[in-house]
Amino acid sequence: MLLVIAVVVIVSLQAISLGYAVYFLSSKATTATRVLHLLFAIYLSVLAVQSVGKNMVYSHTRNIIHLSVLTTLAFVLLGSTALIPRDHTTISAPAEDSQPYGLEVVWYVVLGLYTLSTVVTITTPLGPALHFPVSRIYSEKTVAAVTNQAVDNVSGATGRYLLG
Repeated sequence: MLLVIAVVVIVSLQAISLGYAVYFLSSKATTATRVLHLLFAIYLSVLAVQSVGKNMVYSHTRNIIHLSVLTTLAFVLLGSTALIPRDHTTISAPAEDSQPYGLEVVWYVVLGLYTLSTVVTITTPLGPALHFPVSRIYSEKTVAAVTNQAVDNVSGATGRYLLG
């Protein structure tokens, strides 16, 4: 649910910045870039909403992996553009078509929300822990001698994290 909330806030902030760009700025490249940002955020929100109520492990796993790749890509690309200056010739002089301060703040908030989304998707379990009663397979004496009493005793492959 935290991922859905973060992506919905990203969609609303991208929509606000698109409206501001259309109304105040005259550059068509800036408007096209903002439209692509908004469409990407809408796509992420659709995937995030689809992954919340899934009972099927395969579709949930597929959505989480897809979301983690896309949010990580967005985080890395937006983060790298935050580090690279916009004007390569002079760093101190502002560009003529530079963004207003409000859009800069919105851009950094969106970058922070993509960072949060990346952390959430990478740490989301890919499925439930699988359990089978050991007493149905082994005798009571063997079960008492077992030192591993983990809940997910069938396979850790389904309940593992993306990076773990």
